[in-house]
Amino acid sequence: MTYNSLIELNEALRPIKNVFCLHTAGGGLEAYKGLAEYFSDKYKFYGVEEPFIFDGFEYQSMQEIAKHHVKVIKTVQNSGPYIVFGYCSGGPIAHEVAHQLRLQGETVESVCTFNRRVFWYEATDKTKYFFLKSYLAAKYGMNFDSIDWELCEVEGIDYLVNAVIQVFTAHGVNLQESDFGWIKQVLISLTLMKNACVNYTVSDVDFDVYQLDKEVIETKGVYWCNFKSTGSITLLSDPSYYEKMDILIEPNFSITRKKVEDFILK
Repeated sequence: MTYNSLIELNEALRPIKNVFCLHTAGGGLEAYKGLAEYFSDKYKFYGVEEPFIFDGFEYQSMQEIAKHHVKVIKTVQNSGPYIVFGYCSGGPIAHEVAHQLRLQGETVESVCTFNRRVFWYEATDKTKYFFLKSYLAAKYGMNFDSIDWELCEVEGIDYLVNAVIQVFTAHGVNLQESDFGWIKQVLISLTLMKNACVNYTVSDVDFDVYQLDKEVIETKGVYWCNFKSTGSITLLSDPSYYEKMDILIEPNFSITRKKVEDFILK
């Protein structure tokens, strides 16, 4: 079976191993492109995109989304050892994907997470859409206060989509009619991921985990990475090294790349 969510991130000609990179909430693989390019002489990088947007797969839990991603990954590599990367909110997805592989008896060589936390909602928030107010504001640099969020809870996704489009339009964003369906898919996928994270209990693991973070911050959202491993858990971060920006772009990228090269993709 062919999955639209499987995307090649580099053109490695003679790869010795594959690296599978998991999407962030709402979709996105851009963060991995620098690593994919740098390691293309030895490693083939594959991105696994958001399953609702790309495969039409609707999920209710982190276990469900991970099982779907395992099927996608196995269309390329049918057996281990596996290397799995997860950036930001892709971290818990990567962790659960690796756990699901182990449940199938597969070998997981390592999991590497970058800025491994889900920070964009309150774990106690029982509403369906309200978390999107701050999430969208942070992502797009816009104010979404004009939306009646309580009414969105009552009216549902189509009302919310129209309200979000009005905000974009008011900020001068030139949207095409074809963008409307994409916006709806992204908003639905974000709500699916939020619900999956709310109900996610992290399993203990037996594979090696590498954690790279700009800084360790306890957030109001889910600080999901408090788990045990009979493998090794290696924290590769030193906050003093990093500028106040993403660890996968310069000037931080060179530091992160070197750590990945020294410890993971040797």
